[in-house]
Amino acid sequence: MSTMVRTQVYLKKGQSLMVKREAKALGISVAEVIRRKIDTTPVLKFRTRPDPSAIKPFLEMADKRTALAPIKKSWRWNREELYEERISRYGGKRVSD
Repeated sequence: MSTMVRTQVYLKKGQSLMVKREAKALGISVAEVIRRKIDTTPVLKFRTRPDPSAIKPFLEMADKRTALAPIKKSWRWNREELYEERISRYGGKRVSD
């Protein structure tokens, strides 16, 4: 038998009656009913580290898309070129003019 730890639990009145009835019907203590309920409850398993295989489908799709239309050169711009492009597209004067 493993070491037991004393724990105090507050139950609603209906819960208390239900546990006591079950304990009496089974001929065991209320504490044993609670322990059995805990032991039969599914435990959620949390991952402590990300699953590396989870991103695999995305990376495969990205590789396929890159093969369809590879990037020929990097796209670089500066703020002045961006403003010039917008001014020529929409018309108007630059703020500094």
